[in-house]
This record gives sequence, C-alpha cells and structure tokens, in this order.
Amino acid sequence: MSLSFKDKVKEKYNEIVKLFKNNKLSEAYAKALELYNSVAKKEYKTDLELLDVLMTCSYLLARITYSFDKFNEFLKWGNKYLNHMISILKLVGATDENIEDVLKLYLDVWLTWLHMTIANCILSDYSSALKFLKKAIGTSSKVSLSEAFIEQLGGWNEVLILLARFQIVRFLVISYMLNLSPKENKKEIMKGAPDFDIKSVRIAYELLKDEDKRRAIKEEYLKNGFEEEAFIADINVIKQLAKVYSLQS
Repeated sequence: MSLSFKDKVKEKYNEIVKLFKNNKLSEAYAKALELYNSVAKKEYKTDLELLDVLMTCSYLLARITYSFDKFNEFLKWGNKYLNHMISILKLVGATDENIEDVLKLYLDVWLTWLHMTIANCILSDYSSALKFLKKAIGTSSKVSLSEAFIEQLGGWNEVLILLARFQIVRFLVISYMLNLSPKENKKEIMKGAPDFDIKSVRIAYELLKDEDKRRAIKEEYLKNGFEEEAFIADINVIKQLAKVYSLQS
C-alpha cells in the first residue's frame, strides 16, 4: 500500500529532525528546503497538518541559516515561520486583537524575535531591529507575561534570564545606531550578546562607564520610544553581568 502525501511528508519531516538533532545541518537544510517547497505547492492555507509542517520547516531553515551567518536568508525564513505560526493560531481561534499576546506563549517565537533583532542590527537595519525588540519586551521596564509561559520556562529565574538576553541586545543595538560600538567585530559581539559572552558584556559595560556615551545612549532610548525605566533596567543587567565577570573596577 502506497503512502499518502501527508504520510510521506511526516516521514520526510521526521528524517529532517533527526538530521538536525545530529548536527548534520547542511543535509538537514537541503531536505527541509525540498520538503517546504513540495508542501508549499499544495492547498495548505486551511490545512493545519500541512501548515504545521511548513511552520516547523521554516523554523528549522531559520535556525540553520542563522547558524551559518546567512542573515538575509535567515530573515526570510524567520518571517515565514512567524507568518505560518500566525495562520495556525488564527485557524484555532486567535484574533487580530489578541494575536501578539498569543504569540508570546511560545518560546520559539521569542527566540526568533531575538535573532531577528540581532540579524537586522548586523545588517544595519536598526528600525527593523527595534521593531522586533518592541514586539518582545515592549518599551517600558515591565513586561506582561502569562502564568502559562512563566511555568513553561521553569519559573521567574528563567524568565529574567530570557529578558536579560533582550536587554543587553537592546543596549548594544542602540549603541550601534550611534556608532559607539566597534564595527569590525559587530557580528561576533551581537551574536554573543544573548549568551552573555564576555566580549559583548565588556563592550556594553565600557560604554555605560563613559558618562558622555551613557548619556547619548539614554537619549537615543527616549528618542526611539523606550522609557527611562527601561534604560535603567538594561544598564542594571549589564552591571550585574560585569560583576559576574569581575569587570568592575
């Protein structure tokens, strides 16, 4: 008995996931792209199973292209992932009014927003970088999160770590907008920031120690719609990280 199209899709998808988990990224990329294109030719817009395959394939393609530093291609797949996710959520009851809140229930969405912020910054598209920052953590120091998401992450400590990843990235994005951070290793600094790499933390900490640069960054926060409390919260995170690495003098 021959397999149906959907059964073949599931079989191929499981093979791709296995390749991805085994870090065979080039092979996983090629097969995920082939599967995505084959499913995209079908009438998938109201088919949850096919949409789920497209969403997951685009997410895997986004992760792989980000790891390969193919940032323009990553942004393409990141947007496709988010669009497929939105289509699925609307099919199961989400509305235009609550879709942004529903998206925040998914850690993969948060990580995609984070990496899209970083990729846009590396490509010097700062308005797009700020757009994804605002989607994730807003413009104030307070972020509204559901109990379900907090529980999914494992409690408030994990939530604070996730928010800190965005906070150091936001500070560095603003610094690059002002040409205050070194451009020669921009990719390394930005990609290392959410992992609290010491080089990224050192760059951020040196900036906030300089009174003139700190004042300029604060003014740029306000100019771009972020509240002063958000700036204060971000520099407090950077100070804490500097303390961990014994960078404070």
